[in-house]
Amino acid sequence: MADHSWVHELFAKFDQGDIEGWAAYLSEDASFRMGSGVPVSGPQGAKQVISAILTMARNLRHDLIDVWQTPQGVVVRGELSMNRIKDGRRITVPFCNVFDVKEQRIQRYLAHLDPSPIFS
Repeated sequence: MADHSWVHELFAKFDQGDIEGWAAYLSEDASFRMGSGVPVSGPQGAKQVISAILTMARNLRHDLIDVWQTPQGVVVRGELSMNRIKDGRRITVPFCNVFDVKEQRIQRYLAHLDPSPIFS
């Protein structure tokens, strides 16, 4: 069985608001895409996307349900809970992230979730 402790550490960094620490798991040439959004390049592009989300939500918590090893990397399924800043309402959305990993860094990060409850 593969060691997936780094996956839990990655999400812990995110939930703690340590976006620099979270982005350190991405390779310099990483591609990051959230939902059906346009892919962005590198850790800096990913941080910009996440920073925009963090202006609308706080108290984020990722609950990981499953972590699967693949030949290319890792697939993570879970639930993301957060409080919307505009009204304080607590929302939870399911997610499934796909990480292609190369040389112990995420080269392609696909965050599959429906972000519409954040905006509605």
